[in-house]
Amino acid sequence: MRPSEIKKDLEVYRNFSKTVQIGIFGYFGDSGLDNLIKLRNYLKTHDFNAKLSIDIETPESPIVSPPADAIQSSLLLYQSSKILIYIITPAPLDQQQKMLDSVAIEYGWAYLERRNCVGIYFQSGHDFNTLPQGAKDELHEIWNMESFNEIEDVFEIISRFCEDKIRELYFVSDIV
Repeated sequence: MRPSEIKKDLEVYRNFSKTVQIGIFGYFGDSGLDNLIKLRNYLKTHDFNAKLSIDIETPESPIVSPPADAIQSSLLLYQSSKILIYIITPAPLDQQQKMLDSVAIEYGWAYLERRNCVGIYFQSGHDFNTLPQGAKDELHEIWNMESFNEIEDVFEIISRFCEDKIRELYFVSDIV
């Protein structure tokens, strides 16, 4: 292959990679949203097309409650994303059930469809026994699961995971 062909192939790949949306899901309370924004911004500075549900516009409806709007935004993000990143962090005790309900819904979508471009990252030292252990046990071979102390600890891991999944998607696309 000539250098000009390699350059053209690389350009096609880079253009393709910018079209692959990465959906980032997680708890917004406490410092959760700040951590999710840090991750999104890190990925964007590395040329990934990363989004949070707050980046998704939902059709306006006067009868939709804020929680229903949040679920609708999450669903639209899920449906439009090829790669799914779940950041699981603890919530204050009074918010724990709300956080677990949200995670179970979003995590459940990926489980039901057996999506294979899924990364789940758990903050270390916290008990997440209420998460669907069966799903983790069943899909641990195709889902990337890691733990972290600080969100920055997994930035490079997530970046490599996304790059690997984009490469997989590229080679099964019609472009190659």
